[in-house]
Amino acid sequence: MRSHFPLLLIPLLLTTALALPTDINTIPATNHLPSLPTNLTAFLPPRGFSISTSTTHSSSVPLPSHSIFALTIQALLSLVSLPFTSSIPRAKALRLPAFPGIVLTLSGPKGGFEIRYAIWGLTTAIKYMIDEQAFRDFDFDLRWLGGSVGRVRFIVDPRGTLEIGGNNAMSQDEHSSLIPTTNNLQQARDTVYEIAFRTIKGPPMPFQEIMMTIIGSLTDCAPFAPSQTLLSQRFISSWPGYSESFSLNELEMPTKAFNYGFVTLVLGQAAAWYLAEENESKGVSLLVKDGGKIVASGSLLPDPKGEVGRVDEA
Repeated sequence: MRSHFPLLLIPLLLTTALALPTDINTIPATNHLPSLPTNLTAFLPPRGFSISTSTTHSSSVPLPSHSIFALTIQALLSLVSLPFTSSIPRAKALRLPAFPGIVLTLSGPKGGFEIRYAIWGLTTAIKYMIDEQAFRDFDFDLRWLGGSVGRVRFIVDPRGTLEIGGNNAMSQDEHSSLIPTTNNLQQARDTVYEIAFRTIKGPPMPFQEIMMTIIGSLTDCAPFAPSQTLLSQRFISSWPGYSESFSLNELEMPTKAFNYGFVTLVLGQAAAWYLAEENESKGVSLLVKDGGKIVASGSLLPDPKGEVGRVDEA
C-alpha cells in the first residue's frame, strides 16, 4: 500500500440519469419538507423510529463490510435526490458489479416504501452493524410509532458467488459504479466539474467512521430538494460521537449552483475515492473545478471544525 494517493481528476456529470434500480426515477416530485437550517451534525432518525431483527449473529452469514458500505451509500445517493416524504410503489433490489455476491433490498408492508423510512432504516441498520461489529446478512424490520413501515435486507445474492476474506475494495477504474448522477438537478447549463483529491498528513482515521461521516452527510441532504440552495457558503456535517467531519465550501460558483444536489455529487465521489483500497484511512482535501477555475473546496478530516490540514505531495 502506498503512503499517499496521486491527484485524481474525475468529471462530475450533473445532467445524466439516476443509476439505481429500475423505475426509481419515475416517482412524482411532491411533498418536499419546508426549508430547514443546515445541521452541524447528521440528520438522525427521530424518536419514534426504530429497527429490529430476528436474524441472530450465529445464524447469519458474514458479509464484507466494504460491500455493505458501498451498497448503503449507493442507495442513499439515489434516495436523497427524491422527495423526502414521497413513496416508491414497489420493492427494490440493489446490486453493484464492483461488489458482487451481495444484494440490498428495500420494501414496505405492501411492497412499496416511503423514502424517509428507507433512509432512516439504512442509517440505523449500518450503525447497528458497526456497534455490534457484525457485518452479516440481516433482515431489519423498520418501525415508526410502533407500526411496521418497511424492511431493509442485506443478503447473499442468489445470482452470484460471495468471496469472504478480502475487503472487496474498488480499483480506480471501477469508480463509475458509485458516481452519483441525477436528472432532478436543474442547472442553468450543462456543467462538467472536475474534482481533485489529495491526502492529508496526519494519523489514520477508522474506515468505519469515515463511512458513517459520509452516510451522515448524505442524510443531512435528504430533507432538501437537490436544486435547493444552501443557506450559507459552507456545508459541514459530522456523526455524533465521531471526531471526523466533512466540509464543503463554495468559493466562486454561479448563483444557485451551490445546492444540495451538488453536495450529494461530491459526497458520492468521496465515497468512491475512500472505497479504493489504498485510501481507506486517510484524511483528504478536495478541490472542485469548472473549466480550470476552482469553484469549491472541502475536506474530510479528524477535526470537528473540518479545517484543511497539510496536503501530501503527489
